[in-house]
Amino acid sequence: SIIIENYIKQSEKIYDKLKESKNTDNAEQNLSEEGFKEEIKKIIERENASGSERQNSNKMTAWDYWRQGNKEVELKQYKKAVKSYSKAIDSQSNVVTFYHSRGYTYNELGEYEKAILDYNKALEMNPDYAQYFNNRGVAYDELGEYEKAILDYNKALELEPDDAVFYYNRGSAYNELGEYEKAITDYNKAIEIASDYAEAYNNRGNTYRTMADYEKAISDFDKAILLNPNLANPYKHCGTIWKNKKDYKKALSFYDKAIELNPKYKKAYIERAEVYRLLGNIEKATADEEMAATL
Repeated sequence: SIIIENYIKQSEKIYDKLKESKNTDNAEQNLSEEGFKEEIKKIIERENASGSERQNSNKMTAWDYWRQGNKEVELKQYKKAVKSYSKAIDSQSNVVTFYHSRGYTYNELGEYEKAILDYNKALEMNPDYAQYFNNRGVAYDELGEYEKAILDYNKALELEPDDAVFYYNRGSAYNELGEYEKAITDYNKAIEIASDYAEAYNNRGNTYRTMADYEKAISDFDKAILLNPNLANPYKHCGTIWKNKKDYKKALSFYDKAIELNPKYKKAYIERAEVYRLLGNIEKATADEEMAATL
């Protein structure tokens, strides 16, 4: 997912990208370099004015709406952010960043079809930006369209072959398709690029767990926990392994920790309930099942 940065820094980053681009047909440059310089100047001039002041004086520009959307995303006010980005697009429809930002926000709202439409538009305007392919791949992933997701991750990796997240995402899609060896290969590459990538160790461990290679799985989960002690997933996965090994006491300790870190972890409640039932503790099993049903 994209990182919402400080508005001025983000604008300057876009401007730098514009200056560095060698493709004069790039639709992102429909806004001329001089025009972009003027926009940056206006942004800086308006930075000291509050949003309400700009609205009251009817000086809200497309970039003001974009900035407003960014702030709303930071506050997780995604529906408001969509409206702000839409106003930016209505005001100035030739800026690829506006579509990408709205696509990201639709993704956060779980409106993946709409997200894909915005990423399609962004890629139509700039087909050489790897992040757009990656983010569209994530949306396809969420829809269960893993083959399409993999095609997008492939394209992202063609453009940026050293991005650990792209390998991680493609590995996750391969895992969903049951292509475990390919998943392991991609997780290996992600870890090779970013050796502190806790989530990659967790996911590789989960693939090993699915393959019943519990020794490698536990090793990866231990590494993930070492790198990020607040990550709930590896604790839950360890609980699953020890449940399968019928070491229920150890399984419970891992489920307890997973739920402590993520009190809304539905699968952890369900699996802990299974263990309680195996141990004959029907009261606790029922409590976990009822909790899971609310999540």
